[in-house]
Amino acid sequence: MRSQKLIAQKITTANADYILSLKDNHLTLHQQVKNWFDIAQSLGFKDVDVNLSQRLEKGHHRIENRQIYTVPVSQLPALHEQDLWAGLTTVVMVVRSIQHWNKTTQEVQFYISSLTSDANFHWQRDSTALGD
Repeated sequence: MRSQKLIAQKITTANADYILSLKDNHLTLHQQVKNWFDIAQSLGFKDVDVNLSQRLEKGHHRIENRQIYTVPVSQLPALHEQDLWAGLTTVVMVVRSIQHWNKTTQEVQFYISSLTSDANFHWQRDSTALGD
């Protein structure tokens, strides 16, 4: 986990931006972001500066509906070791609903980013990063 913080530092020092996936190796931060999105979503993101982008893709015998939610970090309570993530400005939730011919699955993935909270911008600029 420390190495990703160093990578984020190097990226921002080079005047670039990052989108980093939150997985089990960021257990506390991942759980914190997940819990916050669960609560905010259940309240309809009331009084939250949320940005949403939706995209529908068809191909490879499936239909994928992807919703990207971005929220400025300032909207959340202090995150675990937040000050160690250089340039951290946004948390992202990507919800994928994938319909195959015989079943539908849903996946939810969380990210942290140094980009501004603009779901369309995140999608256009970093669709490969959000496709993890």
